[in-house]
Amino acid sequence: MSYKELEGNPFMAKIRAIFYAFRPKLTIFDLRLSIYRKGMVDILSVIHALRAPKLYTQTIKIVAVDVESIAVGNNAVAARCTVAGYEQPMLLKCYYRPKRNLEYIYGLAYKRREFGVPLLSGIIEYIDVVAIPWVEGVSLDYLIGSPTTNYEALSRAFDRLALSTLNEEKAHGDIKPDNIIVKRDGEMVLVDWDGAWLPQMHSTAGDEIGTKAYRHPLRTAADFGDAIDDYPIAILSTTLAALAYDRAYFEPRLNADKQLFDIDLITSHSDEVLQAAMTTFVRHRDAAHYRIAMSLYSAYVSLLGLEGFIAAAQVSLPDSIGRDAVIRRQGMLMGCVDANGWIIPPLFNAITIGDKQGVLSLEEGDILIAIK
Repeated sequence: MSYKELEGNPFMAKIRAIFYAFRPKLTIFDLRLSIYRKGMVDILSVIHALRAPKLYTQTIKIVAVDVESIAVGNNAVAARCTVAGYEQPMLLKCYYRPKRNLEYIYGLAYKRREFGVPLLSGIIEYIDVVAIPWVEGVSLDYLIGSPTTNYEALSRAFDRLALSTLNEEKAHGDIKPDNIIVKRDGEMVLVDWDGAWLPQMHSTAGDEIGTKAYRHPLRTAADFGDAIDDYPIAILSTTLAALAYDRAYFEPRLNADKQLFDIDLITSHSDEVLQAAMTTFVRHRDAAHYRIAMSLYSAYVSLLGLEGFIAAAQVSLPDSIGRDAVIRRQGMLMGCVDANGWIIPPLFNAITIGDKQGVLSLEEGDILIAIK
């Protein structure tokens, strides 16, 4: 290769950039080169392999790679690809770092030592991949904070996704806006299931504990189980509902993680934005989201009653109830039933029914309801 060819080679440009970045610390640069010589794969080598004219695979045939879609995660490099035998575009995740449990999570979509990565040493190292259908849509991370976003629609769609997720016999393990795609029809889909829990993993400790801004502050690897999605679901449900009710107040208070709250302040019961959200929910007669927000104070990773609160958020409180309504307690909370079942879900500390008006009591205030 001539000097001009060497200068114009994109891969060598990356190597040259690394050299200059580490020039004051040549020992670190030498260590990086030694890793290449030993045949180990890293992020840059996988990106280069995906961008190369010739792709090396074992059992699948990659027809084309959308290089603009290449993205880097904690364990893998992902890209949108056209794969022979599949009509729809595929997501190809190439793992430069070994990841546990992928065979349980992805089944036949997980292929061991499938994608070849040429290294500086001249060898081709084959790494594990997952090939699954590409989900078309927009990241929730992109939509939160956008001036054209309809937060009311996002809040309803997320609560539907949350209820569906809580009803499944598995857990995602890292729910956050980055891992949620909003499709053209407005429905949401969870992506990146690498940290998922499945029932057959009962005796297997997870090697991830989720993103700090969304996980329960006391969550550890030992909590790997069916409740690990509870806290991030409560955070996102509360965030989106608050934005739907009062965009002007809450949107400027979004943090870099696209949520409203500081986990450390929640732990000390001093998060003023969370208090403002709860007050907003009472003002809008939304006892379900009030309860979801309250659950963020829980000392436990598993949030008691969350599934019921999310289900209750799917419908609004009635403006009035009949005189035949009966107060009923469920656990520590109260609601009202009639001959057809619950007409006011069990969300309240106390309920008083008078001749013309009922009082539904929460910690932050009361909600009034007409009696007919």
